[in-house]
Amino acid sequence: MKLRSIAALRVAALVAAAFVGLSTEARAERRLLEMSAARVFTTPSRGLYDYKSVVTAIALSPDGTLLASAGDDHLIGLWDVRSGRLVRKLASHEGWIRGLSFRPDGQHLASAGDDGRVVIWEVATGQTHRTIAHTSAAAFDVLYSPDGSQLATAGYSDRVRIYDTTNYQLTRTLSAPARDMRALAFSPDCALLAAAGRQGKLKIWTTADGHEVTDLTLGSACLRAVAFSPDGEAVAAAGDGPQLRVVRVADGYDLATINVRPGKVLSLTYCGPGRLATGQSDNLVRIWDLASAQETSHLVGHQGSIAALEYRPETQTLISGSFDTTVRFWNVPSEGNPVTARRGEPTPAN
Repeated sequence: MKLRSIAALRVAALVAAAFVGLSTEARAERRLLEMSAARVFTTPSRGLYDYKSVVTAIALSPDGTLLASAGDDHLIGLWDVRSGRLVRKLASHEGWIRGLSFRPDGQHLASAGDDGRVVIWEVATGQTHRTIAHTSAAAFDVLYSPDGSQLATAGYSDRVRIYDTTNYQLTRTLSAPARDMRALAFSPDCALLAAAGRQGKLKIWTTADGHEVTDLTLGSACLRAVAFSPDGEAVAAAGDGPQLRVVRVADGYDLATINVRPGKVLSLTYCGPGRLATGQSDNLVRIWDLASAQETSHLVGHQGSIAALEYRPETQTLISGSFDTTVRFWNVPSEGNPVTARRGEPTPAN
């Protein structure tokens, strides 16, 4: 009888411990959900069926006052960041818009789309400044260099092109490792350009003379996002495969391999020298610590894949654009501090 009582007490203790653990886990999950109440911009409804555009590209102006967003409705929306008001729509593309980039002086905005065109916009007036025919197929990405002197384009083509931004004349054509390049990244010093795409292909060139620095195959799945580290010594890339890879630029040495499943990675950005954010197909933004190769936080609230990310270190703000038709602003402070979402009610477009 005594043994049965002891056994019963042990079972009760185990049940209680499990209940406490579950309760603690549930409370943690509630805290995470509370923290995820982000400031939200929602694309406006239009048409007979109250259609809203998905968001597949975002860009924040250099002074942080304007946000550009675009997606499958062929339009670019310019938002006043302070008020959350949609101030202008830019129309020229005839297909899904995949890439956006502000010139660092804030005067021009570049857009790339499935119609194969790269359009240069005058931000002050909303007028078209120049149209560049990148390819007869889709243009997937467009990017200004950090100093604003160069503009790179990539898409469904085996060529990556670099333009001089004083007159937008083609200055260099680079041979890409695959006929489907999805993402571009300039190094912080503008000396290098990376392109990633189909079949895990990642290639890095010098911008001055087009010399090949690194040519890697990171698995067999399509890479959809690439980013240089803040010091320019490493590059991170991920996509449809199960892993995010960080390699050393100089020799391709594998610095970190991170398992990112269950979601595919559609976008990524550095949030400081030792932290990466990924936007994934399971509707989550994940924050990764590179030293431990572990997820430290995930930001919840999106109801669709996160196709675009941008981080501003000066304000410690992470911006995400999603297939759920929203753009969200998150507070991602310096490394080692907790990640929270900037609070506020959803802000619909006027």
